[in-house]
Amino acid sequence: MLAVLLSPPGRGALAILHVVGEGGVELVGRLLGKGFGGDPVYGWLCRDGERLDEVLVRRVDGFSGEPTVEISCHG
Repeated sequence: MLAVLLSPPGRGALAILHVVGEGGVELVGRLLGKGFGGDPVYGWLCRDGERLDEVLVRRVDGFSGEPTVEISCHG
């Protein structure tokens, strides 16, 4: 599994991440607390009950053909 920042480096209002590879969809689903598909799903990424960030998540056709999740979050 690999996580890649697609937006430019540095501070910004928004960032876009791709999580690519086996286990990525399941990991993001656990952090989101619900399932998701190709349409954007709104929610919070949480770990151990702590809210990490308010996000939009969706599955996309990745560059490598592997399962890919796109996360739009705060930079």
